[in-house]
Amino acid sequence: MSQVQGSLVRAYLYKALWTLTVTTTSGDDFYLRIGSETSTAIKDTDDGSAVAAILQAMTQFTATDITSDGSAGDITIYFIGDYAFSGITVEVADADATVTATVARTFQTTLVTKSEGNGYYKLGAETSMDKNMEIENQDVTNKDSDSWRETKSQIRQVGLSTQNFFLSTENYDKLVGQWKLSLPVVICDTEPNVTGTEQIQNFGVYNINNITQGATFNQNVEFTADFQLTGSPTRVTTGV
Repeated sequence: MSQVQGSLVRAYLYKALWTLTVTTTSGDDFYLRIGSETSTAIKDTDDGSAVAAILQAMTQFTATDITSDGSAGDITIYFIGDYAFSGITVEVADADATVTATVARTFQTTLVTKSEGNGYYKLGAETSMDKNMEIENQDVTNKDSDSWRETKSQIRQVGLSTQNFFLSTENYDKLVGQWKLSLPVVICDTEPNVTGTEQIQNFGVYNINNITQGATFNQNVEFTADFQLTGSPTRVTTGV
């Protein structure tokens, strides 16, 4: 096992978006499990507003925490309020045999800029943000290796930390809300923009290990925090 440590150029909190696609041959039901809670029955004919009402009736949410839009079978779920950057899990539960429903986290492939657009919220300074990776070499030698030992590197875990993260006061309060709820967040870090038109974005769901508030200035809060990746990162190339 080895450890690689480097300085990030930029990192962003990413607003949590999920898409819901439904295929069915009859008017059957399915359910969504969000975190550890399961919704009441959802019809395959329900549109975004109907699904929003069902999700808002779950005990963990209010109308200011979650909403959705779209037509039946093609719905986008938005986490808002304290859940704006949520890495909470969403999955289909107990679908009828004639219903195929899938949910997927949606990442935008636009170029990330300094502006808080397209669901990105700037996190931290432009430089000096440490990204620690533990890399493990797995032995993948098999009968086709022609007597050579073959290994494959995989990322075991990733951590982000710095002394000078900052967010707007509003978004800092949302982040603290997620920390208090023991919810992970979605973070996108970007690698150096080499060509001016391409950008490598690494999306990951991170647990918040700790947050310590520092100075407040110009409606921004400076703070110290440590984030630990859960699962594997998703790598997206933009501008190609």
